[in-house]
Parts: sequence; structure tokens; C-alpha cells
Amino acid sequence: MKNKIVYLFLIVFSLSVTNASAGESESDLNKRVRIHDLLLKIYLAKHQNKQAVAEYQTLLKLSPNNPALEYAYANYLYKYGNVKESIAHYRKAFECAPDNADYAAKLGSILFYAKDYDGAVSAYTNACRIGGSRFQPQLNSALQYQASIRAAKNAAAAAAARKSSDDSDN
Repeated sequence: MKNKIVYLFLIVFSLSVTNASAGESESDLNKRVRIHDLLLKIYLAKHQNKQAVAEYQTLLKLSPNNPALEYAYANYLYKYGNVKESIAHYRKAFECAPDNADYAAKLGSILFYAKDYDGAVSAYTNACRIGGSRFQPQLNSALQYQASIRAAKNAAAAAAARKSSDDSDN
């Protein structure tokens, strides 16, 4: 298995050197994508996270507006605890495929988890607009949290104002 990985690296390196000059044909680009995709699958199977991240990043450079790849990378990042960066890639996946309700809903779920309720409401609203009512329960939950956070902030502001008023009266 180790020999196969070394062999694939040699192929990738030779393609990189060959195609580093002027342009590269679509066929050459497709070959590079397939090679890096195979490497990614090997690293994922072997749980070699650092190498898998490097392959995702290489693939994203080769296919910069690929929503499925952005989404897969976002899932990978989230799985390994990188919530902040995963949000950026979920957003990019949705921007690349603005008609995909599942991408919008997943973005909403991650924003909800990150306690960005305004962002979650926005993403779930998009998901409902695109995908219909199947995302309505998630939107309703996000709206409830958003309302409770706003109510708590308003109550805290009112209490602070009363305290300030009471202090100035004394």
C-alpha cells in the first residue's frame, strides 16, 4: 500500500511539473483531479487527516467552484471540530449552488450549533424558500432561539437602565 501511495505521489508530481507551464488541457486537469481524488480517498480510509486536508485543498484549487467538493470538505472539517472553517465552506457550497436547499439547511444547522441564530434563521429561510416546508421545523426552532436571545438582551438592557436610573437618583 505504501508503494502505491509513493507511486501516486510521483504521478501527481510529474503532472504538476508538466502542467506548471502555460495552460493545461481539460484532459490533463481531469487527470490531476482524478489522481488527487484517489489520494484523498486513500487518506480518508487510512484516517490520515493532515494529508486528507491537503488533498481537499488541492482539489479545491483545481475545482474552485465545485459545490459538492466544498460541502464534503465542510463536513470533514466539522467532523474533526473545525466549526469556524467548516461554516466558510458550507457558505461557499451554498453560494456555488444557490438552488440546493440541503446545502442551505446544513449551513443553518451548523450556524445554529455555533449559536449564530440570525445566520441560522437566514439559512433556514433560504432552505424553506428553495426546498419547501420540510425545513420549517428547523426554521421555527431557530426563530424561537433568536426571539429568546433578543428578549434576554432587551431585559438586560432594561435592567441596566433601571439600575443606572436608581443610582443617579441616590
